[in-house]
Amino acid sequence: MTRITMRMTAFALLLLPAFANADTISIDWTGQIVSYGATPDSGFPQGPLSTSAISGNLTYDTSLLPAPDAGNPPGVFSFSGGDFIQSTAQWAGGVFQPDLLGGTTSDSLLIDSLQGEATIVDSASYVDPLGNFHTALISFDMLGLPDVFTSTLGAEPGSPANGTSFVSGSGVFTDLTLQYQGVVASYQLDSVNVQPVSVPEPGTLALWSAALLGLVAVRRPRRSNAQRAI
Repeated sequence: MTRITMRMTAFALLLLPAFANADTISIDWTGQIVSYGATPDSGFPQGPLSTSAISGNLTYDTSLLPAPDAGNPPGVFSFSGGDFIQSTAQWAGGVFQPDLLGGTTSDSLLIDSLQGEATIVDSASYVDPLGNFHTALISFDMLGLPDVFTSTLGAEPGSPANGTSFVSGSGVFTDLTLQYQGVVASYQLDSVNVQPVSVPEPGTLALWSAALLGLVAVRRPRRSNAQRAI
């Protein structure tokens, strides 16, 4: 068994008890806005902001995940499309929530188990009353989040998470038209708190188990006929 296969197997086996206990994952976060801009006619406050503080929550439901994306390299798992992520951000301008704006949602989740990185995007597109097409999103690039998954999600739902200090990273929230009218804010994360929320249906666990172990299986090198005869 190759080293990559061994690591993939370990990662899959660590995740199985996590998803056995929770299929809705809640992540509370805080941070500081480091860059902000809004066009005058966007309806968002003009800079400078009264405070750079920002905080929020995102949840994602593993039972709503689409089929894994094809073509990823070893150790990378990604899912895209649908509405399996819900997120909010509270900042000096109020509350920002992409899904509340209506329209079509297209969320994505990417986990690189070998690098310990995760990218999460809650995205929605909509048309405003004036006929302008918008894309609104909250996104995160987090380092250490897969380690938190394996260390905290095996806990019972509602129990305190213990992996907050593992995670660092950055994020962006935007609401822009095709003419780049709107708001863009980027921020650095100060703290991240991951916690399981609810218990999955047996079918969800079975699906995840098959998917994770299947990804390991396809990485296992096939033996030639000559090797099988030995």
